[in-house]
Amino acid sequence: RLVVLTSAGSPSHWSYRILEQARSSAAWRVSEVPGPLPWIDPEVLDEQRILLTESQFARLHENRWVAGEDRLTTPEEVRACVGHEGRLPPRPGLRYVSGLDIGLVNDRTVLTTCHAEMRPTGLVVVVDHQEAWQGTKANPVDLSDVEIVIRETMRRYPGKLIYDPHQAWHIAQRLRAASIRAEEFVFSSASVGRLALTMFRLLRDRALDLPDDDDLVDELSSVVLRENAPGAYRIDTEGSGHDDRVISLALCAQALASAPSGAVRIEVAQGDVPHSRLTRARPSFSTTDSSSGPPVLVVSPDEPRGQAPKIGGPTRRVGHFVIPRRGYTPPSAR
Repeated sequence: RLVVLTSAGSPSHWSYRILEQARSSAAWRVSEVPGPLPWIDPEVLDEQRILLTESQFARLHENRWVAGEDRLTTPEEVRACVGHEGRLPPRPGLRYVSGLDIGLVNDRTVLTTCHAEMRPTGLVVVVDHQEAWQGTKANPVDLSDVEIVIRETMRRYPGKLIYDPHQAWHIAQRLRAASIRAEEFVFSSASVGRLALTMFRLLRDRALDLPDDDDLVDELSSVVLRENAPGAYRIDTEGSGHDDRVISLALCAQALASAPSGAVRIEVAQGDVPHSRLTRARPSFSTTDSSSGPPVLVVSPDEPRGQAPKIGGPTRRVGHFVIPRRGYTPPSAR
């Protein structure tokens, strides 16, 4: 049996996996000729170097399997991010985010669930599981089946769902009626660029913990990073490839990577709260001086009961308490 692969291509192409299997199998005999063809004129090669990109020249004339310059990442970098096998069980206390990208016929419908962990290397987005549905013209994806899986996933992995509004608004409406938090992701040139750059940064920094899923690894290795305009990027595919798994994952990663990772500090005042009602209050600050901090009200215990007067400045009265008005920020606030 003879299989001819001609010149080399991208390592993400399906033919490269066949070549790797043949190299390691005793049942196959592999013949590879490195370098330029001996009958090509050197001047023609020099001209080809000018006309072609580095990756194109390496594939066509040097017979080397290399990724393109616009590749989102390389298969080696994706494989380096594989950190676990199969679906991870839910863990109490984690904040989960699920991403839904819907396709009925040509594209797939993909649901991805992730969470973020702070590790010694920094913030890492962990892919807990991913599920995909592939439809055909004769049998499109049944969205009722997808909705059932979403409800079960959100029950086991509580958090929020981020969805592509195209063909998903009716599902999101029913999910919200079932008290499931669903947020629409508006696709624009700016938001798509953030998705692309987030995935690029996470893969470059190995800040993704991926399952050992060949379909997800292959798709991440094959998508490209297009620059439509200076500084405006988007995730795209080559030929008839798919990017549905990547987009679904990117919806989760963008939400988790952009969330503040620092802890919230709460300061509680020490001491006893007097039981006497707030009666007559007089300000101990000048209403014209707002640089000394929040207003402090002094209440004399021997003053008669009565209606507290209205006080100007950055304060307002709520019940028996006088608090700063909205928008007032003390100089010492962090």
